[in-house]
Amino acid sequence: MRPGYFLTVLITIVIAPATLALTVVGAPEASLASSGSASDVAQASAKASAPCSKHALEAAMKRAHSHARIATKHSFGCGRGFAYAFAIVGRGTTAFEENLLFRASGRRWNVVSRAKYCNKPVVPERVKKAVCFSS
Repeated sequence: MRPGYFLTVLITIVIAPATLALTVVGAPEASLASSGSASDVAQASAKASAPCSKHALEAAMKRAHSHARIATKHSFGCGRGFAYAFAIVGRGTTAFEENLLFRASGRRWNVVSRAKYCNKPVVPERVKKAVCFSS
């Protein structure tokens, strides 16, 4: 390539009913195609993340602790594959409060160790501030 010569690459995405294709103009050998409709791609993307809802987090809590619930209506939050919840675990006089950290696994959440994840940069600051620096 001569100095001052620039190669312009134009990327176009073509969505057809039966295929999703990526074409790189100017580099004919660098064309990618994937079978499946655009709606299949959108559905796969939607299934890739766990919903940030009280119901979804409580389902994970119940798998980890048989009697657990989110303490109040707005005492949970999510960000970039992690979530937190302020929970009440147990029943009656044996119930106690616990701050839980969750990590997404596909479409569901799993309760994970705060000791393992809170010191790692993968946990978003919002989640870290809410659950990692409290007892």
